[in-house]
Formats: sequence, structure tokens, C-alpha cells
Amino acid sequence: MPNLFNDQVIVCNCGGTMDIDGKKLAKACGSSTPCDISTSLCRDETDKLATAMQTAHESGTKFIIACTQERTVFDNIAEDNGCPRQKL
Repeated sequence: MPNLFNDQVIVCNCGGTMDIDGKKLAKACGSSTPCDISTSLCRDETDKLATAMQTAHESGTKFIIACTQERTVFDNIAEDNGCPRQKL
């Protein structure tokens, strides 16, 4: 998961509907950490998302999900895992 301005970023290609190059994205963000592209954070990968949210919450790091279409789903996952949504 890349860092962008000290925030954790998780990126989803929405079921493969967008061609996102993780290496190019990480480089463009100035991240030394590789960017793994998720495919279904709002459906099949909610456990992966919840774990990343909890890790960021416990470390006091901001966490950015690069998707706004499923914001309600992500808010619910955050609430269910005790990780309130942060204002950017």
C-alpha cells in the first residue's frame, strides 16, 4: 500500500473496469512502497479492506480509499470495525 503525504492509500480498479498500473501510480505519487491494485474492495475484498483500516487506525495514520462510488459501503465497514471515517 503506497504512502501519499504520509497517508495510507488503497486503490481499486472496480472489477477490472479501469486499467491501473500500480508501479506507475506509486511512482507518480512519490511512493517508495509498491501499489497493489485491488479489484473488489466493496464486495469480495472487504476483509482486506477492514484489516487495512484497522492497521491505519491503530497506528494513527490517515487512510485513503481511491473510490467514491461505494463510499457508503466503506463507511459501514469502517464503522463495523471501530474505525471512524476521517476528514481529509
